[in-house]
Amino acid sequence: MLLTDEELYEGFSKEQIEKYNREVDEKYGPGTVKASRERIGKLTKKQWQEVKKEGEIINLEMAGLMDLSPESPEVQKLVKRHHAWIENFWTPNMASYKDLGRGYAEDPGFREFYDKYKPGLADFMCAAMEYYADRRLK
Repeated sequence: MLLTDEELYEGFSKEQIEKYNREVDEKYGPGTVKASRERIGKLTKKQWQEVKKEGEIINLEMAGLMDLSPESPEVQKLVKRHHAWIENFWTPNMASYKDLGRGYAEDPGFREFYDKYKPGLADFMCAAMEYYADRRLK
């Protein structure tokens, strides 16, 4: 199964998709996007739907935990699940996982995507992901 950019980046504009692909390859090396797409391409349509559903559940649950500290055990347990979910696409190390979290908070498209769940979720996830990366991905 080959996913189209629209399927892979549902909710983002064509311009945002092109920008993200270019930035990923510039930051992490040429071919990073291609390798991720090959990994995803091995999924069946059913598996892809399950991956998307898991991402949605994680985002909803994370929004529901925003009254807690990003360092709390409950939040960190969910961040561990988020990291495992991200591994469907690529395997981030400490630095790249922290970069991803910063991208959620700093990029207007990502901020809009996450903050639609609950205002401030992008910043909350950034903080929680940084804490997780510093302690679990050394």
